[in-house]
Amino acid sequence: MGRPRGWRNQVWQTDHMQAPVLVDVDGKARRPWITWFTDCATNAITDVAVTPGHPSRESVLAALRSAVLREEPYGPFGGVPEKVRVDRGKDFLSRTATAALDFLDVTVEDLPRLQPASEGHDCTPSSPPPRHPRWSGS
Repeated sequence: MGRPRGWRNQVWQTDHMQAPVLVDVDGKARRPWITWFTDCATNAITDVAVTPGHPSRESVLAALRSAVLREEPYGPFGGVPEKVRVDRGKDFLSRTATAALDFLDVTVEDLPRLQPASEGHDCTPSSPPPRHPRWSGS
């Protein structure tokens, strides 16, 4: 049985993924990393941070900041979740990131790695965010 969907901003999940594109960073071709937060009730991506280097606590904080803000140019999704689920990623569980979530009164749930999709619904940390037509070239 899967997890119940709940309500908007009840539970978010977060992860990093390397984008399948090359970008020029100081004259070198690199594949950027995307850090995102997904609202589990709506499957909406609350926001992302795109960084040229490996993901870090800074990219987590940048994505979190964008995700909780709802005024322009952020939103309309977002807000402050009750809980954020992470898949044991050290960047998400760093003292800095957990302190920011604690300041917002957000509970952090540390999930086991490679949790099967049958354990939940489409909002699993190992799933990449849905492809946006602007990102996929369609």
